[in-house]
Amino acid sequence: AYIDSNLTDGQLFFYRVQAVASDSQVSELSGFVSATAEGDQVAPESPSDLSAVPDAVDFGRVVVSWSPSVQDANGGTLTGLSGYVVFRSEGGINSFVPVDTLAADVSEYTDSNLNPLTDYFYTVVAFDENGNESSRANSIQVRTEGPDRVAPASPGNVSVVADEVDFG
Repeated sequence: AYIDSNLTDGQLFFYRVQAVASDSQVSELSGFVSATAEGDQVAPESPSDLSAVPDAVDFGRVVVSWSPSVQDANGGTLTGLSGYVVFRSEGGINSFVPVDTLAADVSEYTDSNLNPLTDYFYTVVAFDENGNESSRANSIQVRTEGPDRVAPASPGNVSVVADEVDFG
């Protein structure tokens, strides 16, 4: 067996084989066989451990993070990871839209200008240099923070005591 590597995708290659014995006798060359080099067609694994944390001060901001892809989807060596696409959906998991594309060495995204006190869902996809995309990471739900709109409780057990010195 022989593995020819570093080939150009889509290019046609021809091969012939000849056997060589230990005493240096050689066989005749085989007939030609051909093969077309195919590029990487295996997507990266999905990012994992997705989390989303709302900002307690800037109510329109959420920080989304994940564990990066470390192997291909088939469990093989990760090849050519190019980056991630972050998707967001407001109110449910049926309308995800891409909000940003990030480099392969980035595993955190800050989403800004969101509505306070609103539910958002996030997911992330990894992609490689050949355009292979992973399946979406498990989606995560987060609710943005908002201003305190609850009045404090009324004071309880209020009593009045007259001042014995100052009657005014």
